[in-house]
Amino acid sequence: MRIIIFGFILISIGCKNDVPPFDAKTIEGRWMITEAMRKNRQTQTLDGAILSISQTQLTHNFYGTDTTLDITWGSNYMLADTNKYIIEAHLDSLLILKVNLQKFPFRITCKRLNDNQTEE
Repeated sequence: MRIIIFGFILISIGCKNDVPPFDAKTIEGRWMITEAMRKNRQTQTLDGAILSISQTQLTHNFYGTDTTLDITWGSNYMLADTNKYIIEAHLDSLLILKVNLQKFPFRITCKRLNDNQTEE
């Protein structure tokens, strides 16, 4: 009997399906950074910066001009160029990302911008 239970547990673990914790389509759109933490300290370096996310591209203005990068999606991240944007949390109007930018760890909090909303 113990062997049957043990076998069932092993089969259950082996058949685990890694379902992404989000649907990439719900992350698509324009996002404005409302808070950024660099090395666990609040920074205003990225305040007001805009991220535009589509199925295949990420555009941002972190460095003053628009930069467009091709992206691929993972189970809980977007891979753009050499940067891995880990999706820590996602709600309809809130997105929290972790990423290393210029060798510094950042935690970025963003709010969704509507199509007709500008950066304010």
